[in-house]
Amino acid sequence: MPVQYRFPGVVGQAPVQRILRQALEADRVAPAYLLEGPAGVGKATMAVAFAKALNCTHPEQRPCGACPACRRIQAFQFPDLWVLVPDRVRHEPLGVEGWIRPPGYHPTLKISIDQVREVEREISRPPVEGRRRVVLILNAENLTVEAQNALLKVLEEPPAHTVFLLVSSSPTAVLPTIRSRCRTLRFTTLSEEEFRALPWAQEGVSVTTLYRLSGGSPGTARLLVERAMLSLRNELLDRWQEQGLAGLLEFLNLSVRDRQDAHTVLWLLAQVVRDLLLLKLGLDHLVANVDRMETLKTLAQGVSEAALEGLFREIREVDTALARNISARAATISVVAPLVPPSFLDILPRF
Repeated sequence: MPVQYRFPGVVGQAPVQRILRQALEADRVAPAYLLEGPAGVGKATMAVAFAKALNCTHPEQRPCGACPACRRIQAFQFPDLWVLVPDRVRHEPLGVEGWIRPPGYHPTLKISIDQVREVEREISRPPVEGRRRVVLILNAENLTVEAQNALLKVLEEPPAHTVFLLVSSSPTAVLPTIRSRCRTLRFTTLSEEEFRALPWAQEGVSVTTLYRLSGGSPGTARLLVERAMLSLRNELLDRWQEQGLAGLLEFLNLSVRDRQDAHTVLWLLAQVVRDLLLLKLGLDHLVANVDRMETLKTLAQGVSEAALEGLFREIREVDTALARNISARAATISVVAPLVPPSFLDILPRF
């Protein structure tokens, strides 16, 4: 009886699943794959499932999730699985609370050439236990230019027993010469029907709102739920509606303690501002925060389209500026400048 291949934990992505299943069934696995697509749609989850399938020992169904290889890969303790993450977090645990990336991961961190050279030395030897050694590069766009050039040399003559899995949400930041040596697997956001099948999408939250805010990304939606971001959004909207600009300023002041808070609040505010602009343009059917439609309509009446456009630009600039050594709270509060009459601008904090 032929082995059956499936990828538990991966939602949607039927074309990608079909390509990888066919490669496994025909034993024609490419030496390198580039898993590209929006953040949070299951690229890393698929990469780990594929690593299991390559090394699973079950005679009928792979990955089985129960054999020693599957269990150790799931725990990131398999000797033939190498995971490259930015240097600053490379010693942090992987797979904490179901998140594959380490807790301290941030997209601005870099993967150095030293890690690539370490992998190059390792893959010169046969696998320790598995049939295939798997090198998983999470967020391949984090590789420095030097690291990418070193990786290119490895991919030009890849060992027969090693498979490279490059995961990227920004594939254009990966050298074209590297991309040309990889089989590209394109991931997409989920349809609303696929999204509704997720188990945590039913936890007392408007699934349509969660779907639209996340853009069909399960990873983003999970963050919204786990960090109670919809409750924070409700507080933002309520204060703005009930107290006007003073309420919005108070919300920003009380909600931001550090850069992470600032990024979260700015993201939420950007979604609200986007919705207000859509209402101004008569595109009500595209509003993400659909469960707060009446509040949004009230707010839209009190602010001009030009002011909202200015506010949106300010949010983007301040969010970028947070990478510098500035006051997160002061920077976040300053984004409301486009809504404040010029004579009162001096009350805003400087950063």
